[in-house]
Amino acid sequence: MMYMKNIQKELVLFERFYIRRCYDEKTETWYFSVIDIIAALIEQADFKCAQSY
Repeated sequence: MMYMKNIQKELVLFERFYIRRCYDEKTETWYFSVIDIIAALIEQADFKCAQSY
């Protein structure tokens, strides 16, 4: 569980959609939620509809 201490979680606003993201300090890498990105691209407020893509 030591690995989880190095991860920073936050939301970022893209236009009017929130995108979940995490930053891993150990590898200096950002991870974004693919479902949230798809929901923003197809302008779907409900992430359940974006999951079908």
